[in-house]
Amino acid sequence: VTFTFSEVPSGFDLADVSVTGGGLSNLQPVVGNPLQYTATFTADDNSTTAVAISVAADKFTDPVGNDNLASNTDTATVDTQNPTVVVEIADASLSDGDNNSNVTFTFSEAVSAATVATLAEGAGITVVGGTLSALSWAADHTSATATFTATDGITASGSVTVDANGYTDVAGNLGSSGTDTVAIDTQNPTLTVEIADGALSDGHNSSVVTFTFSEAVSAATVATLAEGAGITVVGGTLSALSWAADHTSATATFTATDGITASGSVTVDANGYTDVAGNLGSTGADTVAIDTQNPTVVVEIADASLSDGDNNSNVTFTFSEAVSAATVATLAEGAGITVVGGTLSALSWAADHTSATATFTATDGITASGSVTVAAGSYTDVAGNLGSTGTDTVAIDTQNPTLTVDIVDGALSDGHNSSVVTFTFSEAPVGFTAADISA
Repeated sequence: VTFTFSEVPSGFDLADVSVTGGGLSNLQPVVGNPLQYTATFTADDNSTTAVAISVAADKFTDPVGNDNLASNTDTATVDTQNPTVVVEIADASLSDGDNNSNVTFTFSEAVSAATVATLAEGAGITVVGGTLSALSWAADHTSATATFTATDGITASGSVTVDANGYTDVAGNLGSSGTDTVAIDTQNPTLTVEIADGALSDGHNSSVVTFTFSEAVSAATVATLAEGAGITVVGGTLSALSWAADHTSATATFTATDGITASGSVTVDANGYTDVAGNLGSTGADTVAIDTQNPTVVVEIADASLSDGDNNSNVTFTFSEAVSAATVATLAEGAGITVVGGTLSALSWAADHTSATATFTATDGITASGSVTVAAGSYTDVAGNLGSTGTDTVAIDTQNPTLTVDIVDGALSDGHNSSVVTFTFSEAPVGFTAADISA
């Protein structure tokens, strides 16, 4: 600021000057020109109050003591006000179902063209938990919009921040920071399915199944899985799920189908459930070996008939699958086998316990139908399933025939020296000739 006098002043100092919009300092005469003084004006910070500098009358004198007249007032505009920005992410939370949101940037005043260019390149903006599209500006450069897209597979607090000093107003004043946050949950839940038992059979045909989720699932999921939707069951049936209070786990009972040999499984389908935020879950499964198939046995007596000449036969027991060690011991003691018309030797087993042999010996002196029968439920397979019955029969005739000889006449003489002789057999004879008769 230059003060120019009509004559050399006396007693002129800073106290004589009226200043608005800032402060005055360093008042001193110009070297070699006693009619001029200079000073430095510094505008108030963060202000738009205009500069006004003047000197009132009677503040100083000339060398002979005449008081000064009032000076004119000089002015200048001031803009040291720092712009501000409000960042607003429209959505309060984001998930897989809604993973992006409009973001509005509202500035307290128009920003510079350089700011528009800088922010367009992404400089001056810090983005956490996602990406930000290019800014779309209002014509007056007092606001802009963009789209924030959350990163997939995270649980975090996302944010968009305009950095302090990352922009200026038209006057070049540096702007302060502005930020907003959004809750992000785009993490897909996972699931572990565990069938407690490793194998199921007739003797133990059900198992507890535990479903453990990585996070709480939605109420809709609880309802959906309660109806059996979203769960695939193979080789059996699944009861309704019983849920933990926090919906992070559930249990149910798997019951194997009867009469099968298979691999059972319980599978929660991918996308068959969601977490509370609506993120789709990945699949989970477990398997269990199932053998509820009841073994069968075929009994075969080799000979079609037995008699005194051939009174025994080989008997073969052929099982549909290997039987248990307990079965081998039980049948070895004769328990579980019913024999009619004869006796049965101890069973001789194949190494794999899928078959055995024995000898059936017919009872002497009978005519009957012999049989060997393995009773239902008297044996089990290795899994413990009870077996069905098996039987075979054989015709037995070990009854010795008898003969009655009857000479019709009670006495013979020269006058009547012959008589009819009757041979009466208990059953039809085979090979009977006169050579067989001693007379």
